[in-house]
Amino acid sequence: MSDVHLNSLQEHYRIAIELYRHEDDLNWRKLNNMFYVNAGLFAVVGFLVKAESGKGINILQESAPVKVVASIGAFVALAFAVALICGVKYMLNRKESVALIERELSEQGLEKIVSRSYRQSFWNRLYKISWTTWMLRVMPVAFLLGWLAVLWLPVFL
Repeated sequence: MSDVHLNSLQEHYRIAIELYRHEDDLNWRKLNNMFYVNAGLFAVVGFLVKAESGKGINILQESAPVKVVASIGAFVALAFAVALICGVKYMLNRKESVALIERELSEQGLEKIVSRSYRQSFWNRLYKISWTTWMLRVMPVAFLLGWLAVLWLPVFL
């Protein structure tokens, strides 16, 4: 491999790493914003429940403002779920790009960092799965289910 090709590959590697880190940062910012928005919406529901509690009605069942806020919350959670699930997929694609470049660089004697192979023990296989990427995917779905419960659970009570 020529020096020009090797330098080009190393530059591509640097850019691929930056893109991967950027996508990872974006996903965590999305999750953080999801928590802030949902906390605000849950606070509004709490305020509405407290404001309407003296009216002698089943607040969650008969309160139109609570249902409106819960509908907004469900929509927001769905939007964040789509954004985070797609964001994680895109980030994993960026990671795969890094691994492909590393494979070529390793043929030149450079050490792999992102796509390093480990001994196949139970714990190494367990840690090879990124549990945080699953959390990024599951948290917005959990909020969506919570908002849907606020909307529909009182119907079944």
